[in-house]
Amino acid sequence: MSVDVLTGSTAVDAAHAEELRRKLRDRDWVAAVYGLGYVGLQLAVTIAARGIKVIGVDISAERIASLQAGRSHVEDVSPERLQSHVRGGQLRFTADAAEAREADVVFIAVPTPLDQLGQPDTSYIKTAVRSAAATARPGQLIALESTTYPGTTRELVATILTESGLVVGRDLFLVYSPERINPGDRTFDTATIPKLVGGLDETSTELGMLAYSAFVGRVHKVSSPDVAEMSKLFENIFRAANIALVNEMAMLCDDLGMRAAGSSHTSLMDLAIEVNAGMPAYVVSRLARGLARRERALQGARILILGVAYKANTADTRETPALTIIELLRAKGAIVTYHDPHVPSLPAAGLKSEALDEALLRSMDAVVLVADHSLIDLALVARSSKYVLDTRAALRRAGISERHIESI
Repeated sequence: MSVDVLTGSTAVDAAHAEELRRKLRDRDWVAAVYGLGYVGLQLAVTIAARGIKVIGVDISAERIASLQAGRSHVEDVSPERLQSHVRGGQLRFTADAAEAREADVVFIAVPTPLDQLGQPDTSYIKTAVRSAAATARPGQLIALESTTYPGTTRELVATILTESGLVVGRDLFLVYSPERINPGDRTFDTATIPKLVGGLDETSTELGMLAYSAFVGRVHKVSSPDVAEMSKLFENIFRAANIALVNEMAMLCDDLGMRAAGSSHTSLMDLAIEVNAGMPAYVVSRLARGLARRERALQGARILILGVAYKANTADTRETPALTIIELLRAKGAIVTYHDPHVPSLPAAGLKSEALDEALLRSMDAVVLVADHSLIDLALVARSSKYVLDTRAALRRAGISERHIESI
């Protein structure tokens, strides 16, 4: 279902648009950010750093209390940086979405995890947009940032916003600007990574460009939210395909005796997902073979996972292969523990990070390096472990080569 919106200068309520346009140009506006995870918290802090008042909204009362006390759960946002904005009054946090009514621009940056079919779960978007609709007032700009499929802004978000009784394109303005962050990157951040903005109508696009230009260095206009959504989908496909290529080449090079699979007409995205999804199982099979050569079975083996984040030097565990590896190892009867200097606990696996020392390493039958954090003492790992399976080739890159160390 899609919702009709008013377009063109004659159909837009000029008073609402002009008042918001003035506020944005004068930087005399208030922002609300729904969802204070990796994307939302960095967005909120970046806006606050430009002297704009920000209201951070999240359904977790525990997270709100922690943030209001100046404790950051995102490594790329230091406690000092967070505390300075809270103390300065530019940034406050709440679990009460009604407080967002005073906002001129509402940013929605809630998660969209993949469901069992590999499709984005839009339930968090629906909840956040309904909250925004319940407190909406004329003259607000709504900006969706959550990663999603093309058509979400036009067909889902715009439709829900009509529940407010306001008309999208006349009373409310709506844009999509895909989130773009790179956890752990010390060079590019929310303010310096270029942004795309596509609005449901010309006025929405103009207002969205003004809002984002207040805190992002380069902002590019696209013709519609559908185009902006498609750009994010393309970016994800491109990334998945590149990861799939590297993973597939690693497996083929490792098993040179195996003949390549026959040609397939599966789409590139399906193939990429299939290859990437199969990598954890491949890691476990390689581990089983390595243990077998040492006359040890996976059943009852003590396995230490080193690094459970999805990439080095971050605490981000979204889409991490470590969880699947742990599940597969447990299914085969292995006893699994982990160490990660950035992830103190892993609730999804019911585990807490163990201190990395010689005693822990010597007590393990095998160590599997999944995320090559720079804080992990690779020399200690090599020196004290019976068998290491390095999925990142981190030890080899560090110049460490021993018979008990294998790389994928």
